Amino acid sequence: MMDVWEARHGGLAPESLRTLESRKSSDRMLVVHGRVWGYEYPFRFLIDSGASKNFARRQSVARNADKFADALRENSGAGLVSMRLANGSLVEVPRVLMDLSVKFEDLDNTERFIVLEMDKYDLILGMPWLEKHEPWIDWRGKPIGASRPALSDRALVSHVPTSVKSKGVRQDRQGASVPEGFMGVTEVFGVP
Repeated sequence: MMDVWEARHGGLAPESLRTLESRKSSDRMLVVHGRVWGYEYPFRFLIDSGASKNFARRQSVARNADKFADALRENSGAGLVSMRLANGSLVEVPRVLMDLSVKFEDLDNTERFIVLEMDKYDLILGMPWLEKHEPWIDWRGKPIGASRPALSDRALVSHVPTSVKSKGVRQDRQGASVPEGFMGVTEVFGVP
């Protein structure tokens, strides 16, 4: 007999859902589906380099009533926080922070989120998450991960020996130099 998980996900077992995790959404945003510890249903994550913080949708995190009640109790009296939304509007919301353990692709970690009313996405992983994890992202095909693909999947280009330390000059390349800003650059990805 099909369990609740399989019934809600078209008969797919959790391990089969992996192939559905990274998707190119119609609005060209990077959207992934993943798991959050303590929640039965998969969450829809937006990876957003324009977001200054990580955000959680109130309705989604409230599905685990105990965890949400704990967060409300811990943040009681924390006041309000003002935020500018992507549409330019300024909103004030109660300051409710939640630590959530998120997992998708080969990324598995605990992050702090500001809880607010939002549509469309369960979580927004913003610059704090991007800076902390520096994930590998294929912006064309939309795969994302903690590690880069195998060397056979990418092109390596090196015009400058990595042993060059000062101004890029080597004895066997008289007059060859590389601007300091490019020192150490040895890989170029996705160049047609």
